[in-house]
Amino acid sequence: MTTLHADTDTRVVSLLRVLWRSFTAGFALTSADKVALAARALFFVVVTSVLASMWRVAVLVNNSGSVSGGGEPSVAGYTAVAIFWYIAAAEAALIPVPSNLIEQVAKPIADESVEVWFSRPVYAGLPTVLFRFGQILPVSLTCALTGSVLAVALAGPPPNLVALTLALPALCLAALLSIVMQYSFGGVAFWLGDISGMWLVYHRTVFILGGLIIPLETLPPWLEPVAGALPFMATVYVPGRLASGHVEPTLIVRQLFWLTVALGVVALVFRRGEERVCRRSL
Repeated sequence: MTTLHADTDTRVVSLLRVLWRSFTAGFALTSADKVALAARALFFVVVTSVLASMWRVAVLVNNSGSVSGGGEPSVAGYTAVAIFWYIAAAEAALIPVPSNLIEQVAKPIADESVEVWFSRPVYAGLPTVLFRFGQILPVSLTCALTGSVLAVALAGPPPNLVALTLALPALCLAALLSIVMQYSFGGVAFWLGDISGMWLVYHRTVFILGGLIIPLETLPPWLEPVAGALPFMATVYVPGRLASGHVEPTLIVRQLFWLTVALGVVALVFRRGEERVCRRSL
């Protein structure tokens, strides 16, 4: 019995070591490319500035002639300053994740080179996810820092420092969840083969139901609760909502819930996919 426990502990330690090395390898790879980081930050600045300017005009137009007593103009509870911080955090969560990640995951499945994964002593699915997360995290943090400077310079200080503090772990969880969800979608290639158009469907869904283009509070009354109940909101809306000054720590709990579900789904998809590949090769 003691030997069994020792073997189990050794396997767990070995797995954790592999996961940590996968994450740090991805982090070091991206961090070393300063030019690429600067280019992504510049793209982030352009996109964030354009979207925030559009929303700033929308806030002013929406409140034209209707604000009295010195009240600050707002749309669905978001002031011009809050919406700038929302857009900055939402874009920092989405821009670093490759738009074609689903296709990148599906390609080795479609051409059956994924079989190499299943022949390794340590199943490579989770280490690959953490390697991707390590690659993306430096970009997310760079965009977050750039967005904070940009927001202070063009809009004003953060509406709430406590909420902004919560937005940082929410940003990291959002990026990780986005990766895991796209791995789940990419795994559908085990059954469908070519899923080249699925990334477009996924991203359009995130744009609307995830709260990238517009906060969920501005959706039609019948659509808002639907979007709030789906996992897409945890990839974009949550860090944006927190950065905009709303102290709602339960949003991070919802992220953790959806991350747990997504990890379970991706494990199931790839396990069933492995079984399918093995049966086909017999």
